[in-house]
Amino acid sequence: MIKSTGVLPLVWIFSVTAIFRCTIVVGSNLHGLLKSPDRIVTSSHTTINRLLIMSLSVADLLVGVYTISICIKAAVFEGRYCDVDVEWRASTACSMLGALLIVGSEQSVFTMVLITINRLHAVMRPHATPHYRRAIMAVGITWLISIFAGLIPLIPCLFTKVNQTQKEYLINWLGLMNDSDIQELHDR
Repeated sequence: MIKSTGVLPLVWIFSVTAIFRCTIVVGSNLHGLLKSPDRIVTSSHTTINRLLIMSLSVADLLVGVYTISICIKAAVFEGRYCDVDVEWRASTACSMLGALLIVGSEQSVFTMVLITINRLHAVMRPHATPHYRRAIMAVGITWLISIFAGLIPLIPCLFTKVNQTQKEYLINWLGLMNDSDIQELHDR
């Protein structure tokens, strides 16, 4: 999985520190949100920023969990990944980790867009009152979209309805195999 012996320890270090940092940020922002007396009454920019930073930290935490899981699998498969490559990529664990990565990375991007919109709004309308409920709705909608995007690859019916002829056409069109290889697959 991760062949370079020099890179693997760095990935371990980055994964562990990412999980640790994100957990601290989520905890401190959650504490600040729950203790904030103005979160619904005055909806300060600070409260909305805490919500957005917490959302970003949770998304990054998911990516950190994915990365450390890949490190663990790399340690388990060390020296024999080629033997279990197809089995691993067809496994439920690999699919679930892929979904976790999609959710985390998509939500990171969406949250950064929301942070940008929030900052732009604060600059363009400095005296306007920010709306905490709108921010919660925006974060909730982006999480739903991210989760939906992560679950799409896990829905088997979307991928099992492709028949052999369509697979052959796609492989041939992409130029991945020549006609004799496709005929050999068809004869099996």
